[in-house]
Formats: sequence, structure tokens, C-alpha cells
Amino acid sequence: KVFQGAAFVFVQNGKVLYKSGYGIYDAKKNTPVNPDSSIFYTASVSKIFASLSLMQLHEKGKCNMSDDANKYLDKFKIDNPFSTSVTLKNLVTHTAGFESRFTGGLVKNANEIIPLEEYFSQRMPAIAMQPNSQISYSNNGAALAGLMVQKISGISYDEYVQLNIFNPLGMSRSSFFQ
Repeated sequence: KVFQGAAFVFVQNGKVLYKSGYGIYDAKKNTPVNPDSSIFYTASVSKIFASLSLMQLHEKGKCNMSDDANKYLDKFKIDNPFSTSVTLKNLVTHTAGFESRFTGGLVKNANEIIPLEEYFSQRMPAIAMQPNSQISYSNNGAALAGLMVQKISGISYDEYVQLNIFNPLGMSRSSFFQ
């Protein structure tokens, strides 16, 4: 997909100094981007929230980033042929060693979303490289990090991020709810 639009807001010391929309928000209606009302998907930016959430849980003593990720999985396990464990840290640093296979995609309706645990129990990617041996950008690792947040916190990923990141930061127009 080619670039359609973006919003830019420059804030300094809590004061908006500049904001503007660029390009088209809705191509069918030729609606321009409005920095006050256009909604954008987080896409790969969501990986930052999964990492931050796991770090918060680590700081609260609910997990350790060096824990084997399989410790938190009960419906399936990461099949790792290597002696080095896949840790929580590996999931968020793109060093778990997963094969490069795209995780999921877009759906038209929220009721078509397959819960992460169900998705991975049916489609777990292989570990192709020894964990912690090299960096390899991983949608799978980030998605599993989100699942770890759910398992460790006991609430859904979208609820965890809302309560522990968006709300405290006053991000009232941000959400992962579908």
C-alpha cells in the first residue's frame, strides 16, 4: 500500500505548538487527514507497547525478563530444538530465533479475530536459529510478548495497555480494543 496520509502534532511542555494533517484519510470519500479526528492503526508501533507492558510486569515482580516463555504457556509450547531457552527478553528484542513467517493479517470485523493463544496453538512458527544468537525482526515474537502480558497480568492485552499505559498518560483517544 502506498502512503495515503499522516498526522503530525508537535507538543512542547504540554502545549501544542503545531499540528497538521497530510494526505488522504479515506480514499473512497477523498477525506483529508484531520489531526483531531482521524484514526490510524498502530501496526508495528504496537510492538513498543508489548515491550513496555512486559517491562512494567517485570518491575512489579510478576515476571523476570530472563524467564523461559514456555513457563507462561499452558495450551501449547514453543518447540525449541536448541538448548538455549526462548526468554521474555528474546521476544521483545527480536532474538527468539523464529522463522520469518508473517503472523496474521487484517480482518474486516472484530468477530473474525482469532485469539492469540488459539492462533499460536494452531500455527506456532518454528525456531529456526538459536535463541539470542542474532537479531531478526519478528512479528511472531511481538505477538507472543502480547500473549505473555495477558498470561502474566491475568487480563487481556488491550485492557492491560489501556489501564497501565494509555490512561496514566492521558491518552484518551488511543486504544487496542477492536
